Formats: sequence, C-alpha cells, structure tokens
Amino acid sequence: MSETSVIVHWLTHEHGRIATIAKGARRPKSPFLGRLDLFYAAEFGFSRNPRSDLHILTEVQLKDVRAALRLDFNRISLASYFVHLIELATETETPIPEVAGLFDGALLCLQGTAFPATAQFGYEIQLMHLLGVLPPAEVAGLTLGTRRIWERFVERPLSDCAGLRLAAAQIWELHGKLGGLIDDQFGRVPKGRPDRGEFKK
Repeated sequence: MSETSVIVHWLTHEHGRIATIAKGARRPKSPFLGRLDLFYAAEFGFSRNPRSDLHILTEVQLKDVRAALRLDFNRISLASYFVHLIELATETETPIPEVAGLFDGALLCLQGTAFPATAQFGYEIQLMHLLGVLPPAEVAGLTLGTRRIWERFVERPLSDCAGLRLAAAQIWELHGKLGGLIDDQFGRVPKGRPDRGEFKK
C-alpha cells in the first residue's frame, strides 16, 4: 500500500473474505510487528470503511504461526493453491463458515504427516461438495477403488483421511477428474495446482 503500510487479506468464519490495511505495519515500533504473515491465525479487530471494501486493521492477537507448515515449500505452495480456489469459489464479505473450517482443517493436515496428494484431493472434493457442484461418485466415471476414496472424502472430515495413502493409479485418476471438474466449474484451474509428478516428492 505504501512504504510503511500493508494490505492484509483474511479468511474468517464470521465475515468471509475481507481485506484490511495495516497502517504503519512496516515501522520498527509498529504494534503489528511479527503478527502478520502468510497463513498466520489470529484474532483481530478492524474499522469498516464506508466507502471501500478495504477496511482499517486496528489490532491483532496472534494465535498460531503454523510453524510446521513453513518447513516444506511444497506444502506451503499447496496451501496457497487452496487459497486461490477459495478466491474463485466465493464472494468477498460473505460469511462462509464451512469453507473457512475446511481451510483450517486442510492447513492442519498439511502441518502434520498427511500425504500431500491426500490433502489436495480431499480438499478439492470437500470444497466442491460444500459448493453443491460435486457429482456423486457413481456418476463421476471412476474405477471402483477410486470411487471408494471419493466417497470417503465426502463422508468424513479431512482430518480423518490424513493418514490415507493413494496408489499411483488413483493419483492419476483423481488428478485428471478433479482438474476437469474445477476447470468446468470455474473456467480455469487456479495457478499452483501440483502436477502428478510432484506427488513423488
């Protein structure tokens, strides 16, 4: 925003996606110093701007820096892709508690031992299910084993699927099927979606 101020985008349960300006956040004695960074969880206050959708950040109480997520570039890149999907799928300042909860769960999985492909496909399936655009497994054109994985992601919280390992054939099938659904629904696949080869890392 300026040499000393930054724009901070938040995903909240109560207000949906909102944007705030943290005035003076880059100054050495700023009260925001060390409290604003990518994927930080915090409680915060803001003053609404009646003429703009860019509001004034007034206070931040840091809750979790999600340090484990920052140890792996591939996982933090995957979390960024999840954000791009939310931006495509939702409107600003519209309460979306289920989507915010899903995102919290996805970040928790990425901080743990979840296989990245499991986190990605589970997140994509559950997000499209919440949006009401996910076809039933029986009409999605999947093989039997992959259909069961699809149904498991729909029926259980993402955290319950964190230990699930996928076979190479299932990764190939889910990657193609979900990529096509995302493209059909949103007109494009957001930047940052991993390709199949990255799941070997």
